[in-house]
Amino acid sequence: MMLPKVEIRKILYTTDLSESARHAFAYAASLANLYGAGITILHVLTDDPVMSMGIISYIGEKQWEEIRKRNGNMQNRPLRAKDETIFLL
Repeated sequence: MMLPKVEIRKILYTTDLSESARHAFAYAASLANLYGAGITILHVLTDDPVMSMGIISYIGEKQWEEIRKRNGNMQNRPLRAKDETIFLL
């Protein structure tokens, strides 16, 4: 059986910032490189001190504070537009 040629232009990578997710990102990045695709990274944040500490350990306190200042109160704002960027790490 012949499989159709696959064309991948965009990859949505969702993460919980776990060690397993890091391995999944390597796979997503490899696919993006192979197909010349873009990657959109999605991580949903909650206003939880424990979660904040986890994120700080992942990206650093300074960058976390910059993201929080830049985005303000995001929990009441839906994602509206195609290809909308909320924040970049």
